[in-house]
Amino acid sequence: MKIKLTEEQYNRLLTENNREFGRLTDKVTPFIVKLFKLIEKKTHPESTIPQRMVFLTNDMSLPTQEALIVAYNYDQFYKENMTNWDNLLGKPLQYKGIYQFTTEVPISAEFWARAYTPATIYTIADSKEDAMENAKRGNFLVDENAIDDEKIDWDYDMEGMSVAEDMLQDNLHDGFDDPSFEVATGEVDSYMLHTLMLKNKLTPH
Repeated sequence: MKIKLTEEQYNRLLTENNREFGRLTDKVTPFIVKLFKLIEKKTHPESTIPQRMVFLTNDMSLPTQEALIVAYNYDQFYKENMTNWDNLLGKPLQYKGIYQFTTEVPISAEFWARAYTPATIYTIADSKEDAMENAKRGNFLVDENAIDDEKIDWDYDMEGMSVAEDMLQDNLHDGFDDPSFEVATGEVDSYMLHTLMLKNKLTPH
């Protein structure tokens, strides 16, 4: 009897064990050898792991986690000049996986607020007309003490939002949320993937 798995069910099976290799197993198989040969043929020798992963996910339709394992191991074998791919059959594969957990993340941003509110302005002049001209030249003072903050209808803009990574790192050290990482089940966009590789020193700057 054949059982057809949904994508969600497949991803659950893939991530039940944090050392899960998915469909690849933990050794070099003929399928892996074929992928290594295609990587060598279709990508530039100086390609990074994320660039090889793009080939594996786009052209070979591998899920991100499997593409990472194949691309990472290809890179390791290549660095050791072990490029006679057929001779690698049965060799162990090193596991690499993208992990995730969801938590409260500290962020910071610059806020800009604008509003109009009743206030009294003062200037010194010889007449009403001169007072207006003097104010137009910037020679005035606003009585800020008379402004009622609670009655102001603010119009907000926000710029430069960023994650406070140093604070998040401190929070992780403090165990603020009892983090429990699991293998990521979704796709990771190419920019995030490249940045993640840089942070984990899996690709050159």
